[in-house]
Amino acid sequence: MSIIARPAAFKSPSGVMIARLLPTLLLPSLVLAIAGLVHVSGAAQAQPARQPPSAAAPAAPALDPAQAASKLAYDRLEEAERKAIQNDLIWTGDFNGVAGGEFGKRTYDALLAFERRAQGVSDGILTPPERAALTRAADQARLAIRFAPITDQSTGIRIGLPAALLPARVAVENGVVYRRPDGAVTLQLTSLPAAQAFDDLFERLRQDGPGRKVTYRLKRPDWFVISGEEGGRRFYTRLAQGPAAIRGYTFRYPVDQVASLDRIMIAIANSFEPFPGTDVAANPARVGTPPAGAAPGSTPGAAPALIRPAMTATEPR
Repeated sequence: MSIIARPAAFKSPSGVMIARLLPTLLLPSLVLAIAGLVHVSGAAQAQPARQPPSAAAPAAPALDPAQAASKLAYDRLEEAERKAIQNDLIWTGDFNGVAGGEFGKRTYDALLAFERRAQGVSDGILTPPERAALTRAADQARLAIRFAPITDQSTGIRIGLPAALLPARVAVENGVVYRRPDGAVTLQLTSLPAAQAFDDLFERLRQDGPGRKVTYRLKRPDWFVISGEEGGRRFYTRLAQGPAAIRGYTFRYPVDQVASLDRIMIAIANSFEPFPGTDVAANPARVGTPPAGAAPGSTPGAAPALIRPAMTATEPR
């Protein structure tokens, strides 16, 4: 199922080779609740029943000293630098969440993974040489596919485009498609009139169909995310509603190439600005994400998935 009319079939020259990527698939911790037992003593004379105390909210687990030290060093950095580190860790294949600058176990584990591979001191605290090495590695990965932000003139969307992977640009109804020469990998940008019923659009796109399986969906008043598989390809769709238009994108790629393309999908998701210069649904994943392992197609009350449930941008990051 497509948001808009599909372009004509493409001829299939050889695909563009990209660097082997190393996405990490991490699952968030499970929280265990422990119930207390109340022992009531017998007495010669009956006593009035006591009201049970109100249940207190469970305390957040304390960080171990090493993680706490890493968090302290990380939080001392400027917000722009914290986001840049997370973004670079996406490109090294160590971080698969939202580059929002917040520290959590996912960020800590990504720092450790990078340091281990760089054969540095694995303590989650980047030294200046380690930070420089991280920048170089991320820049090399971005350069390999010529990934850079663009502002698409036909839709008004600002988004990261892997130009070496998607060199062809084809105009379609309500938008544009950037595609690999064989047509197997596409980034479709869409701009619809604001008069389009946003809720109806979500209801139509959330449905399964022949050869189409929605594995995750989440809706908020002014944006939604839907992901799944269709025709042997994985898809990730995000649409946002603004005052004058509905804008969004769908990234599609073969299921047998997720090892190299999941990371690019994460980078695209982090770069998406439907209405540049405004705060309208610029990055809905920042408000949190559902727990990994959520039921397919579920719409939990906690926040949106960045990608499929097996690799979500789970808070804390």
